[in-house]
Formats: sequence, C-alpha cells, structure tokens
Amino acid sequence: CDSQKSQLSNDRLEWYFYIDWFLDSECISEQKNLAECVHDLSIFLNNPSHKSKIEWVNNANSLLKYVLQKSNYAKYQIESIIEEITSYYNSLLIEKSKMNFSKYISNRIGSTGSASELECCFGYKNVALSHSEKMHIALFKNLFGQCQILHNDTLSAGKEFYEQNGARIFDYFSNHDSFSNFVQESYSRLIDTFISLQSQEHENLYWYWQSVQNWICGSLIWHLNSGRYSNYVQNILPRSDTKLSANGRFSSLEGQSNYKLSH
Repeated sequence: CDSQKSQLSNDRLEWYFYIDWFLDSECISEQKNLAECVHDLSIFLNNPSHKSKIEWVNNANSLLKYVLQKSNYAKYQIESIIEEITSYYNSLLIEKSKMNFSKYISNRIGSTGSASELECCFGYKNVALSHSEKMHIALFKNLFGQCQILHNDTLSAGKEFYEQNGARIFDYFSNHDSFSNFVQESYSRLIDTFISLQSQEHENLYWYWQSVQNWICGSLIWHLNSGRYSNYVQNILPRSDTKLSANGRFSSLEGQSNYKLSH
C-alpha cells in the first residue's frame, strides 16, 4: 500500500543521510579512512554477514539490509538498486581526489547517490522495459544527477569553502562571475533538455519523467531551505542568484513544495 511505500522511502532516506553525515564528518577526513569505510560498505552488498571494525558502518549496513529486505518483499527490482548503490560507493572512493572538470562532474553524479535514489523510486513501478525505454530513463537519471550537482555544489559552496576538503566545484573557475555564469547557463540547458523529453503519449516513460520532475523540484527546494547550507549561501552567491532560475522558470520556487515544471 502507499503508506508502506512511503515508510520504505523514509527508511531509505534515513540510510542515505546516515552515511552522508559520517562521510562529511572529521573522523574520515583522511583518504585511508574513507577507503576503509567504503570498502566495508561495498563488501556488505555481496556478503550481508560481513562485519566491519567501524561501528557506524555496521549501523549503516543494518539500515540498508532492512531497506533491501522490505524492497524485496515489495517485489522491487533489487538487482538494479544494488547496481546503482555499488556505483554510488565506487564514486565516493575518489570524491575527494583531484581530477579534471569533466571527471569531476561525471563522478559527482555518482557520489550524490541520485541514481540509487531514483532506482529505488522506480522500483515502485516494477514493470518490464524495452531497451529504448531503458535508454530514455538512463537519460532522465543523468539529467537529474547534473541538476543535483548544481543544487548541492552551488548552495553548499560557502560551507565547503570554509572546510577546504577535497575537490570543490568552484575550484575549477577563475572567479565568482565565471562560476555563476556556468551555473545559470548549465541549469537552463538541463531544464530545457529535460522538458523537451516530456511525452504524455508514452504512459510508461511519462510516469518516470514525472517522478524525475518531482525529484528535481524537491531537491532544489530542500537545498534552498535546508539549515545545512543557509548560513553559508550568502557568502558565495547573492540570495537572488541562488534561485538558479532557468530563464525565469524557477524564479519563485522557494516555499512552493507543489511546484511543477512547465513550459
């Protein structure tokens, strides 16, 4: 039922943010510690009996075990979910490494965990898809991943500036204006592309498109209003800039939890 799916979604997000909190903590600021944590998280996917020497990793694995058991009971496509979680873990391993900008963007799509989150949501549908449909859905996920990078890495830029820990998106730009222009132009292009893929004639794809639409909007609203970043936003971008407007489409997003993308 919907209430069970809603609870499962909450449990899954608890697992995700639990890991995210520890990954941002000082206890794994060194690459060696990060590698050990992610290694034990990854092993668990193939060996649920694995026990780590790190307590929080065992707790995270217990949360994931519960989520996967419930997902399996609900007949979700577990293999696809585990595949995306594996990619998420692999991206985390090199997230703090120095790399070129193209590699940074590609890896950040993985390390945000956006693909695994969407795959869990897509599990609700649990229908057989054609090759063409799978290709379209992969594109939806990629576009959302890029949007989430801009949400997270722009609005957390002030926070990360003070932490100075690992690769940061604004390190790839020579000044504030070039960074701000990149964000605005990229976001406009991504939203235009995503809207162009809307097709109500194809029922299956339209359901997935709507799901990703909700995630794009929800992600932006959360990042704009989260206390995690609100104390830092003004130090990198003026508040008017953080609306990330795509040709004005998002000019009044704050506080509108029921906002829908439209032409």
